[in-house]
Amino acid sequence: VSTSFMLFGVSLLYGITGTLNFVEIKHILFCLSSFSSSLDSSIVYLTLNLGFLFLLISFFFKLGISPLHFWLPDVYEGSPTNVTAFFALVPKTALLVITARLLF
Repeated sequence: VSTSFMLFGVSLLYGITGTLNFVEIKHILFCLSSFSSSLDSSIVYLTLNLGFLFLLISFFFKLGISPLHFWLPDVYEGSPTNVTAFFALVPKTALLVITARLLF
């Protein structure tokens, strides 16, 4: 489920901007804000917002943030403790860094 949200969000971002580099997307947003508001720019903003929303939903699902946390106990139930600790900490730390970079 999370991967489908991420792929859809990335495809929306890439379809509008032509790049996946956050710095270039930021530059494109600044260039769009300097133009007058028209129907084309409002559609671009809506598509970019939807792309970022789908990316954040997928990140939050992987992080187990409420209300998307219901799958976590089932996954961790049958695993050994050291495997559970590794998969509970390492991917979540990496996703928090990616989310912070995306938002700030």
